[in-house]
Amino acid sequence: MNPKQYATPVFNYRHPLIWMAVFGVLYVFLIPPFQSPDEPNHFLRAYQISEGHLFPEKTDARLGGVLPRSLDQLVDTFAYLKNNYDSRLSTSSLQYAASIALNSEDRQFHDFVNTAIYAPLGYLPQSLGIFIARIFGGGPLQMFYAARLFNFFAWLGLLAMTLRLLPAFAQIHIALGALPATLVMSASANGEILSNALCWYLIAYFGTHHWRQTQTSGRAHWLLPLLIPQKLITLPLVLLTLWEKTASFKKKALEFTLLCLVSCLVAWYWAATANAWFIAYDDYNPTYRDTQTLNRGVNPQAQLDYVMHHPVVFVGTVSHSLVATTPAMMAHFVGKFGWEKNYLPTAWIAMLWLVLLLLICTVERPLDWPKKAIGATVVIGYVLLFSVTMYALWFKVGANKMDNWQGRYFTAIAPLAALVIANQYLAKYRDKIYTVATLLLVLSNFHMLFMIWCRYWL
Repeated sequence: MNPKQYATPVFNYRHPLIWMAVFGVLYVFLIPPFQSPDEPNHFLRAYQISEGHLFPEKTDARLGGVLPRSLDQLVDTFAYLKNNYDSRLSTSSLQYAASIALNSEDRQFHDFVNTAIYAPLGYLPQSLGIFIARIFGGGPLQMFYAARLFNFFAWLGLLAMTLRLLPAFAQIHIALGALPATLVMSASANGEILSNALCWYLIAYFGTHHWRQTQTSGRAHWLLPLLIPQKLITLPLVLLTLWEKTASFKKKALEFTLLCLVSCLVAWYWAATANAWFIAYDDYNPTYRDTQTLNRGVNPQAQLDYVMHHPVVFVGTVSHSLVATTPAMMAHFVGKFGWEKNYLPTAWIAMLWLVLLLLICTVERPLDWPKKAIGATVVIGYVLLFSVTMYALWFKVGANKMDNWQGRYFTAIAPLAALVIANQYLAKYRDKIYTVATLLLVLSNFHMLFMIWCRYWL
């Protein structure tokens, strides 16, 4: 088998990037401000970083930063839309929001406790957009849309690099990236978009060692220590370096050990830093805590101690919760927008999952079993770390269920999960399946646009 045949694309992946860009821009402007999960707090954190303040401020039992008062005015202008399914975006609201001046000298403390502990790199695109809009005299609304646009095109650019790096898997990457839920989230100011894109790129980078059968030039795996502070649960990705082909076992072992050491040190440092910043609900300033994304009875250190002393009970809690929430997670992963219960119809969700599964069965020369085992270990490690993190930060000590599983939390690891189960049973039908998948993805995004229009504009 000629390895070179896997180094060139089997189709022109630039074409889907064009229509994905069109849908993304439409989502940026069609979805009203702050109607994506935690978007107000992501925007405030991005603005803080755009002013050169990389770390949050902690004062008077509050966590956030001193920012222009006008940013709160902008957030409050659209607050009436959230969880009010009878409300619609009014022209007067947009006009008022557009008229709000930044007035950067008039400042107050803003609370954004859940995003304050995010590492600054994940907000680089949004902060750059805000900075440029501010230079040109834009107001808070213009800065918000600039944050969304820069975030989306940073994600799309990294996706293009990923497709070029691993064309043998490009069709599945396109399908995952073009899912309505993925495009909608990528067109927001969310701080996890860049880290998700970096995960996809690194997974593709490690995958090149299998499909190209050559040692890749460069050392992209050293992006891992930059990624891990953005998303601590990506630490298991370091195991994918075992896929790499190197000149000697000794060199491979040394580099793997060094990367593990650096990655673990970075993870430990940022976890300790974020823990020092974090303020639980019971300790937060009572005047402001009920407006924050905090839950009563949460105590991360006590929760971690509980997990250490009751590992079997914890695994049981995770297992039962996963089973109970799987249908909602599957729907959320492919066809949801906003932080309300806005889902594509069940038929669309079922068809999208079907074409994803069919595409996964069209991969020529899938991973061998040792590589599959490594990939599966990484996926399991990611899920376990996510479970521990979510359990510690969102649920009271010893809680017997976890009901906050959402499909978007697993976007980062989705290509790797697909690689692990990929096979070639339907490889001879690949082009036909991809054609059907493309048509379905385009139509489902049109349907998503229609739903958003009905929800917010009609």
